[in-house]
Amino acid sequence: MKMSKRSRLISNLRRVTSRRAFEFAGGKRILPPQSAVALMFTDIEAFTPITLALKEKAIHLLGLYFGAMSEYIYQAGGDIDKFIGDSIFAYFFDPQAPENAVNIAFDTAITMSNADMAFADNPEWQQCQRFKTRFGLHWGEVVAGSFGSEQRADSTLLGDNVNLAARMESLNKKYQSYILLTDDFYRKLSTKRKTQCRLLDRVAVAGREEHPLDIYVADLNPLPKSFLKLFGKALQYYFSGDWQSAHQTFAEARKVLANDGLPDDGPTNALLNRIEKTNLFWKKALRHFGDNVPEIMTPEIVSAITEKLTEKKYLAPMDWPGHWRYLEK
Repeated sequence: MKMSKRSRLISNLRRVTSRRAFEFAGGKRILPPQSAVALMFTDIEAFTPITLALKEKAIHLLGLYFGAMSEYIYQAGGDIDKFIGDSIFAYFFDPQAPENAVNIAFDTAITMSNADMAFADNPEWQQCQRFKTRFGLHWGEVVAGSFGSEQRADSTLLGDNVNLAARMESLNKKYQSYILLTDDFYRKLSTKRKTQCRLLDRVAVAGREEHPLDIYVADLNPLPKSFLKLFGKALQYYFSGDWQSAHQTFAEARKVLANDGLPDDGPTNALLNRIEKTNLFWKKALRHFGDNVPEIMTPEIVSAITEKLTEKKYLAPMDWPGHWRYLEK
């Protein structure tokens, strides 16, 4: 049956707008102007090299990926606010039990991360059969509405919480992880789901420098209890500023995985690298000082630090506040 112009227009509008925006255009509001929602940002790991290799064919490939990922979000009752490059900005809202949206968003992220893409009919795309998707999850209040001008407007969610969810996704690159959660999101998870997560770091991000937040990583596969115990112990050393003990204990945790024939843990490697690179900075700085010792550092202090570094001891940054700083936007 041939579709009328009006039906085609409605169909196209439904396709290029979020469910919330489409319903609102028809006079139905499914999300209050100011609401607490579970926010999700996704991104494909190493997608840039794929686009360079496939060029214009990457558009079709990305469409297949978005189609599969969108299905998981919609089946779970979520909504897609927009697509941004190879990223998805989605949210989950339950008017009857708002906090349950956190559990739904978490389960959806796990399902999406384990999804395989079937490209058997196109050998050129075999390298993409298992996209590795990164996720940033956060719970918080947002403002929903249409923003723009008389000529062009966009219906979207705004607020600092949206920015924080996006920052969580981008921090995956720093921690070699795939699903990062804010403490606000983690606290609202069910007890069972919390067992799939572990505290990863305490950070100050742009705009929230005075209020560091704990971030958690979701483990896609179960990890040995002995590893988790050592990782947690190392993290406490790390927070307290005892980076020598932290480095030693993180290394012990990594050995547990190796002895069990399991792959390296990205977050463990990331924190070990941070400790080592920070101390490499100290060594370079001390070599640079030479005879030109700054007034705030006496020769005795420089000598003491040099001696400790020579002994392969790891030092926390001066005036270590107990959290890492990510101040770039």
